[in-house]
Amino acid sequence: MATREEYECAVSGLTADGETLNVKDTLGSLPRGWTKITFERREYNTKYAAVQDLKSAMVDNIVKQFPEEQRALQALAIALQVEAQFQSVLADTPEWTAVKEVVYLAPGETSSDLRKVIKELRETLELEAMDWDETDESEQNDEPKP
Repeated sequence: MATREEYECAVSGLTADGETLNVKDTLGSLPRGWTKITFERREYNTKYAAVQDLKSAMVDNIVKQFPEEQRALQALAIALQVEAQFQSVLADTPEWTAVKEVVYLAPGETSSDLRKVIKELRETLELEAMDWDETDESEQNDEPKP
């Protein structure tokens, strides 16, 4: 289980300190008020692309060794042989890979700058989950009158 010291706000750099939370939910030890944001995207696998480029170069180089009139005839056979050579590598090399990043945001109450960033994120991405009570914010900003 993660400890609170492992949480650092991606915007402010603040870290959570204190004991771990023992909560039985999907957020585990995420400190009270902190937000966990997970970004996941699919990217073209550069290793897969490199293997495809290598196969193509190998076929081209081998085909060039044949006389001009035999190249078209030999190209398919050579391509099949090269494909067979890379079968085991390609079996373990998907064309696409999943990339995942997780960032944390400290509670909006920690600073007005952080509240602004959270508000912009919430509005831009149309997230209701990152909403907070606007009246609480205005009450925090009111200074006591003498």
